[in-house]
Amino acid sequence: MAIEYFSHSDDNWDVYLRFKEVINDGEYVLVYFSAPWCTPCKKVKTVVEQCVQKFPNFIFIEVDYDSCNDIARFSEVYGLPAIKIYHNGGLMIFHEGAITLPKLEACMQKVISSFPGIS
Repeated sequence: MAIEYFSHSDDNWDVYLRFKEVINDGEYVLVYFSAPWCTPCKKVKTVVEQCVQKFPNFIFIEVDYDSCNDIARFSEVYGLPAIKIYHNGGLMIFHEGAITLPKLEACMQKVISSFPGIS
């Protein structure tokens, strides 16, 4: 599973609708908000990338904060980096700021553990 990247396109409405579709249709979705100028975002990106192989049941999305600011506003993200974890369209975890690999893994495992029988 790769990270799906959301950035500016000719039609931001289509990007927004695709984002909503993935959030609502995915069983487990991790959304990572970043910007090219954000140094902590680059560090957190490597943490997120390490989780891709460890959590194959998650969909991973990276949103470029600058070019998709309507998605950021809709998601109520005002600081970077930011991570939101959804389960079946519902927000389960919201974290703003840098995060370590063990802490992110614990957050993801917490969401999975909240729903027995799902791995």
